[in-house]
Amino acid sequence: MDMSAESEVVQGLESDMPDTAGHLGPTEKSWAVPRVLKQRLVLPITGELDMPQVVRDTMNYRVEVVPLVLESGTAVERDELKPGETPFAYEVLRKGNELEGLDPKFLVTLDRVGFNALQDPQAAEKAIQKAQELAAQNLDMDTLIPGYGKATPENREKLLKSVFGDRLDVDRGTIENAEQHAQPETTEQERSDLKRGTEKSQEPAAEQAPKSSAAKSPEKTAQDNADLLKDWPSVSSDNAKKPDKVFEKHDPVPLLSHKNRPLVLDYGDHIAVTRRAMFGIGRRAQSKRENAVSTALLAARDRFGEPIHFSGDPAFVRETANMAVKLGIALEPGNDLAKHAYEQALQRAAAERGNVLEPSKSSPSPQKQVGAELA
Repeated sequence: MDMSAESEVVQGLESDMPDTAGHLGPTEKSWAVPRVLKQRLVLPITGELDMPQVVRDTMNYRVEVVPLVLESGTAVERDELKPGETPFAYEVLRKGNELEGLDPKFLVTLDRVGFNALQDPQAAEKAIQKAQELAAQNLDMDTLIPGYGKATPENREKLLKSVFGDRLDVDRGTIENAEQHAQPETTEQERSDLKRGTEKSQEPAAEQAPKSSAAKSPEKTAQDNADLLKDWPSVSSDNAKKPDKVFEKHDPVPLLSHKNRPLVLDYGDHIAVTRRAMFGIGRRAQSKRENAVSTALLAARDRFGEPIHFSGDPAFVRETANMAVKLGIALEPGNDLAKHAYEQALQRAAAERGNVLEPSKSSPSPQKQVGAELA
């Protein structure tokens, strides 16, 4: 294929993304870390919190990693996956409590980032990494209410009431205590520490503003999620368990095309066969399917080794299973459909091998001596 034709193919790859019949990729065991997050993960804010204690306790900011599943064609959040469910994506949220009566202009959710698990085998790991990064970021009142830091204590009270309405029982004295409570002989450095919301200011402020019953302490939240995170790699740890093999994803490269349309695409971390390669009836269409699937299988074997993990629509998994058995390439089914197709292909191959003439496994009987009987 000439360079101009290949350029046209690459330019049209984005539109071809949903037009994939199936994937060939590395075996599940090639990844040394878990790949599916089965329940909502909640991380406390570990960065510096520069806000009045009453706001901190009421809003209870945290970072959540939420699995998303498809239910009747609709994306649905899950606190915990049901049996047989697989996330198609993960959503990372940095957010506070959803309270009634808040100013509509006030953003309860500060960050929302999505990770596609269908296209990226490491989506769960990347979602957790992003969540840890967001949890480590500092959070101040200027992030929640623009201009809050430059306002006077009296105006800060008005800003809080305009945003939170009656959700916060705040008066001027409460805000001053939460932000400026200190002993008369405090140094300039201590006053600076108090303003930043360090431990010296947190202890007396907590006495002035008891915690909301709905809020959960960061220590408790961290303890609740300790078991979920213990098997996942840490963002900052150089000793974190890493995959034995890492296949980096890159922009798709055509491995086989027909009339400037891609039939087989190499994404680095998997090989994809397009639906276009599987369409058609007749000998030419069958030859096109076999050529595409064999090209993908051989490329996947060279890249990932054996067995090759495969999944896709019914036509793809049947063709792939049959071709792999014909080529002598071992497969790892990615779902029940692929498993059934692979088992059938192996059974057919075994049956065909049985239709042969072979030496008997028992000792042959002695031949009759015809001449001796006539003598």
